[in-house]
Amino acid sequence: MPFSAKNITDAVVCLECTACMTVTNVIQHGFLLDPTVVANVLSFLRSSLFHNTCAELCLVWQPLNLTLFPNGFTYDGCMNYLTDIYPNVIAIATEILRPERFCSLELKWCELNETPNILHCLRELCVESLGATPQAEWLCALIPDTPAVADQFLNVQATKRYKSRKPYHDKYELTSTEHDEL
Repeated sequence: MPFSAKNITDAVVCLECTACMTVTNVIQHGFLLDPTVVANVLSFLRSSLFHNTCAELCLVWQPLNLTLFPNGFTYDGCMNYLTDIYPNVIAIATEILRPERFCSLELKWCELNETPNILHCLRELCVESLGATPQAEWLCALIPDTPAVADQFLNVQATKRYKSRKPYHDKYELTSTEHDEL
């Protein structure tokens, strides 16, 4: 018989900031701030999405003689336009997806100037799931049960921000379904 579990747990609340900062840092440094990757993605988009979009739009709009395009609608014009706005989209995404801005100001998953660390959540993870796995059982057995003592043992007492459920967690729980544990 499967065991049902809630999606939002203490470990999930604790990991929100760490996960958000990690993902946005990977997006920033693995894509948005790497000119070679940005150029390769543009090349891919030109050969697939931009090409298909412009080809379909040409088939639909060219015969209509729309006043929306006073100089006519051409495949080359469409491709040039999409290629020209691509750097602007990258610049905007780079600004919006800055980890501090996105995670702290937009999502409010991190406090301002918070330095997330997965060790901050290790006790919660051990209590909720990792303690029962053979790979982490030995590590979780070392961590004290009392939160304050565990934080001292993990040497995170000076930097850990204690998180609690927020109204958006409860709202999400109401709209989500429980899932079966593996």
